[in-house]
Amino acid sequence: MATIRGDAGERTLQVAVDTGATLCVFPPSALEAAGIGTVGARRISMTTASGDLPVAVVTIPAVRVGRAVALGVEAALHELPASGFVDGLLGLSFLRRFNITIDFVRGWLNLESERRNP
Repeated sequence: MATIRGDAGERTLQVAVDTGATLCVFPPSALEAAGIGTVGARRISMTTASGDLPVAVVTIPAVRVGRAVALGVEAALHELPASGFVDGLLGLSFLRRFNITIDFVRGWLNLESERRNP
């Protein structure tokens, strides 16, 4: 679970950790509900399994996973397929700020000591 914070409050999303994603990916509806504006957002081409897609990129004021918080996190706006069972992807724009331990056997992710913000 990741919580995004904007001017209108917070939205909690089911996310998958994606160390291969440069940016976090969140649905536009969640950003809108949190009060994160998308007007004037820069646009990029995002490569997916389905090909290249044009997406908007915004800066999210704060993203929290457990007790780990990062400020000023860039995210691409994109709705993931409902069959994927997650709302978004937690990419390197969040993850690179932490020392990360992934224990696949126990099924946990540990985020320690934010190295820089943003």
